[in-house]
Amino acid sequence: MEKTRIYIIFLSIAAIILITSLIFSKTEINSYSYTKGICNETNYCEDYEINCDENNFVSMKFTGAAIQNSLNWKDPRDKEAIEKLC
Repeated sequence: MEKTRIYIIFLSIAAIILITSLIFSKTEINSYSYTKGICNETNYCEDYEINCDENNFVSMKFTGAAIQNSLNWKDPRDKEAIEKLC
């Protein structure tokens, strides 16, 4: 009788853990980050780490890297790539 009770409790706990892990794995958010150079009108560019959840902007953090390009330098990215964050 006591062994049966312990067995039922063990199976109940295992079922709860399994159900909980299945629920959380189905609602996982696709989080990602990348670095991006952001330049001003004098072609001074700073590197930022961009953090996103799905396609939603979360945060931006300066990486500490920067470069001063010449005044006649042209950014090779198209306008959409320059402006898009996530």
